[in-house]
Amino acid sequence: MPYPIPTPEELIRRQEARMEAAILAARPDASPVAVARAVRSPRGIVAALLRVQAMELYELHLHLAWWGRQYLPDTAADELIERHGDIWGVYRRPATRAVGAIEIQGTPGVAIAAGAELQSVLGRSWTTTAGGIIPAEGTLVLDVVAAEPGPDGNLAGGTALSLVVGIAGLTAIVTGQEGLAGGADRESLDDLRGRILDLIRAPAYGGNAADYQSWVRNSFAASHVRAIGTTGSVTVVVAMGTRAAPRVPTTTEIAAIAEHLAELAPLGMADLFVVPATLREVHHHVAIDPDDLRVREGIAAALAITYARDAAIGGTVRRSRLSEAISSADGEYAHQLLAPMADIVCAPTELPVPGDITWGAL
Repeated sequence: MPYPIPTPEELIRRQEARMEAAILAARPDASPVAVARAVRSPRGIVAALLRVQAMELYELHLHLAWWGRQYLPDTAADELIERHGDIWGVYRRPATRAVGAIEIQGTPGVAIAAGAELQSVLGRSWTTTAGGIIPAEGTLVLDVVAAEPGPDGNLAGGTALSLVVGIAGLTAIVTGQEGLAGGADRESLDDLRGRILDLIRAPAYGGNAADYQSWVRNSFAASHVRAIGTTGSVTVVVAMGTRAAPRVPTTTEIAAIAEHLAELAPLGMADLFVVPATLREVHHHVAIDPDDLRVREGIAAALAITYARDAAIGGTVRRSRLSEAISSADGEYAHQLLAPMADIVCAPTELPVPGDITWGAL
């Protein structure tokens, strides 16, 4: 049962009663009515002192209550969450740089050095991580990394780039089919808090599943991570982005995660595989009453929140949870969930995400 913090008024009344008792104990011949009048008079010196002291005591109660909330990570203030994470070995992921491959077309034999700087029409910059020579077929593929961390370094496939210092013999430079991805802002404190609580509930130990989740998410902007273990080997399934908007990682991101995990995996690990999650779109058919735009938007938002909260790689989304989410939408009076007709049970590497919604009226 939580300790009830007394209000300032309650503190004043308590002190008045104690002050009256103390005066009467010292002067038993005094009139109780006169003592009460002297202590409780709103214009008296004693009452003024008691009011000031009561407010100080009230602030002290609030301060102690604040400190009480800081001892546990689920209630701690934002400024102390990183400290809780440090204690548990869950570190706030810094902003990450976008990575990916580019295709350089030009005259065979033209050399591109490692560290060559490229730019987009918006002025953003990337650097090649290795050099190469354009082969006979006329296209050289090189890996690049964004000059600055953050989402601004992400680019769609086929985006044109140019060298800051031009090289003769080049005809075009574009991002590869997968584009440049992986750039993300610094991890939010809410996400860090969630990872700390996940670790407390499922402690990591010696390379168990929770370890791999922590190792990946400490360094990469991964939304979902699942480790599948067999004798002597582990397969780590990864989705990038956010829980509300997961995406399939690029081959460059998969390679970077695999390299990172290889340094952390327990000795004697025979095989370590990192594979992308397969996004499984779940389409919905909902008949609602009333059938209007406001209710539709509320239901779509509620379903999106449910998937962001409940979806897991290889997990199950209960149909009853979807129906519950629909019922919670503002303005919904009644509904029938016509699809899906059963729980969504995913394959080991599948991650369920909300797909299209077909609407109908009851």
